[in-house]
Amino acid sequence: MSNEKKKISVSMGISKSDNAFEAAKEAATQSLSKIEGKPTISFVYFCGEYDVNQLSNGLKSVFPDTEFVGGSSDSLAYETEVLNKGVIVCSVQSEYLHIGIGSADGISKDPYKITKTAINDALSKIKVDKYIDPYIQFLRVKKTNVKNLMKLPSYFVFVFSRGFKPNNMGNENIIIQSISDEIGLSCTIFGGSFGVPLENVFAGKPYEIYSLHSGKVMKDGIITMVFVSSLAYQHAIRNGAKPTKEVGYISKIENNGFVVAGISGMDPIDWYCQKLKITREEFVSKQGAYTQMFPLGIPDEYGSFTIRTGGVPYDNNTKLAFTLPFVEGNPVFLMDAKRDNLLETPDLIKKDYEYLGKQNLKPALTFAILCGSRRLCCREKTPDELKKLKSNIKSPIFGFYSFTEVGSGAGRPTKIQHMSTSLFTLYENLLTELKWLIVSMNWLK
Repeated sequence: MSNEKKKISVSMGISKSDNAFEAAKEAATQSLSKIEGKPTISFVYFCGEYDVNQLSNGLKSVFPDTEFVGGSSDSLAYETEVLNKGVIVCSVQSEYLHIGIGSADGISKDPYKITKTAINDALSKIKVDKYIDPYIQFLRVKKTNVKNLMKLPSYFVFVFSRGFKPNNMGNENIIIQSISDEIGLSCTIFGGSFGVPLENVFAGKPYEIYSLHSGKVMKDGIITMVFVSSLAYQHAIRNGAKPTKEVGYISKIENNGFVVAGISGMDPIDWYCQKLKITREEFVSKQGAYTQMFPLGIPDEYGSFTIRTGGVPYDNNTKLAFTLPFVEGNPVFLMDAKRDNLLETPDLIKKDYEYLGKQNLKPALTFAILCGSRRLCCREKTPDELKKLKSNIKSPIFGFYSFTEVGSGAGRPTKIQHMSTSLFTLYENLLTELKWLIVSMNWLK
């Protein structure tokens, strides 16, 4: 038996207790059971009615001197289980991961400026090993080619933001723009928006969205994490929605693009009704279902689609309001996001993961951020996606169902999506162990 220390150690915990303090403490304690040494970082996600300050106190009782980040969500993804209430915690320990974290409350006041401050704060807090990290970089240069270094750099960013609230957008597009303006377009950005069960949103119930950072509780928060990694990693974002033959263009926008006032010169609701061959009354009575099962897709230059879902009737049912903006002139396809199409996503991601698939790497952990609308559309079949993802990528899965997903594939720019599954996998292998990189075109298919 080898006594070699693991390059990365991961342990997860779960609690379904109704008591906030005890649930957090139980899940956090479990998350320390299998890691070697003090955690480098711990992630915590929760859903359900909890006293968030007590939950934070429970976490601090277990992590008094280590960092943790997380927040509230629509629901939770824990391995192959979908939880509608509970707390899950994942602790990660590795000498080959160095992390800087910046967070702030009040993101809606000035999302661009506050995000800029948070990402620069995260950058300033990274403490790399002066011996190991330069040596790993030296070995990468010595053992591999320049394409390897450029396509899979030794750094990436995680971002968790506050999702949509009535009359208070999540501004994810501005947040990603701010990060990109600071660190460039070549850096991988993975993340999503915290939230609450979507049923509460559609029912018009008042709600708060919470973010947590090492004892700080935020209601309007942003968390940015900059990683310097010597570990191999891989990422993908897919939705499975298919374009129909029904096409239009955004002919009129309002409220900085968040309200669509015209599609192809028509009232947007009339446009939907014409394409779906239903009455206006039918559409308005079930608008949540129709705009999720048939979202709008903006084609991009890579052969895929940026999805915008959840259009809500606005201004006496004459317009549609969205949580992410459109640009006047955008071509839009009516997308088919029914359950059977969405459940093809794990197979699409498996093809994307062929990028490193033939190198016999060992996954340590996959972070998963999945759209809350997928849960509503897939209903009782929702766990099937997690089961297939776990089977296809052979990795532990830890994540949450979000209001908006952020991600990309290798060598592709960051997308801000709806109705999508965004994954980020860390491996037990070092970047120096990669012998080559496959240039995969499967994402075009």
